[in-house]
Amino acid sequence: MQRYLVPPSCFVGDTAVLRGEDAHHIARVMRMVPGDRVEVGDGSGTVWTAVIESVGAGEVHLSLEDSLEEDGEARLELVLLQGLPKHDKMDLIVQKATELGVARVIPVAAARSVVRYQEDQEIRRLQRWRRIAKEAAEQAKRSRIPEIVQPVSAAEAWRWAAQADVALIFDESRRGRPLATALAGHPGVGRIFFAVGPEGGWDPGEVDDATSLGVEPVHLGPRILRTETAGIAAAAAILYHYGEWGR
Repeated sequence: MQRYLVPPSCFVGDTAVLRGEDAHHIARVMRMVPGDRVEVGDGSGTVWTAVIESVGAGEVHLSLEDSLEEDGEARLELVLLQGLPKHDKMDLIVQKATELGVARVIPVAAARSVVRYQEDQEIRRLQRWRRIAKEAAEQAKRSRIPEIVQPVSAAEAWRWAAQADVALIFDESRRGRPLATALAGHPGVGRIFFAVGPEGGWDPGEVDDATSLGVEPVHLGPRILRTETAGIAAAAAILYHYGEWGR
């Protein structure tokens, strides 16, 4: 059943009204008609089955039925600090991180990040990443849309990470412990931040600054992964370690 995650303002009592791209998708892409059923959620954890009551010009009216017992969210809060990569690699990173269950993606303007956005470009990019996260969350049957925040500096990123139960920075020079060894020392956690550098990795000074605030350097082994691969691999490994695969 097709799932749509929409703002809470779309809900009134036991009804919901979908507009914009969601309404277009129902009417023009899926070609649904009154009587068809969908799943609709508020993006913050609650999802209902719903019956389409009407399909109009730019609006689809739904009647809510039963709320669903959801298990599409990870039991731990996983936050990716991603050094800004070139081109459209961030699109892929946001999409796959969302599918895996990451709760938040924080783009980091690192020393070795080649890309630098002007303010208007940054707004458009952020809107695009949030749209990608929404679509990926719906496809993956998640009940929450990950938060995609505005790009921050490396110094600000480390201050965010210092608030976590576990904070890790992946260092391709293989300083620090293997990921599996580091995680073994934290059998029960609620929030994990993990930082993946851009092309070329983190600058050594950035790693030093992070470790001075309690962020632990780790590595994924002898192979050097591309930035768009490393975050996905790390997220999958962390979720597997804490029992999120097959639970």
